[in-house]
Amino acid sequence: MHKQIVFTKKFIRSMKRLSRSLQQIVEEKIALLKGNPAYPSLKVHRALRAREKNTWICYVGSSLRLLYIVKGDSIYLQDVGPHGIVDHLGA
Repeated sequence: MHKQIVFTKKFIRSMKRLSRSLQQIVEEKIALLKGNPAYPSLKVHRALRAREKNTWICYVGSSLRLLYIVKGDSIYLQDVGPHGIVDHLGA
């Protein structure tokens, strides 16, 4: 089932900070996420420390994570960056 992807302002700012090659990798992962959120290489798991209970994390590579919230048929991309972004979820 294909989901609608919504880009938040924070996600767009974080994306602009990445190198072009990393941006391309993120775009590929977003396409996988849109087509099949359970795709194995995404290693999707719930963000347990997040205030929003529907916050999820997927792997972009060994060092990057993509945070998003699922609401209905939409995926709201929240942030992308190093694993440290996960540490700020409860803040």
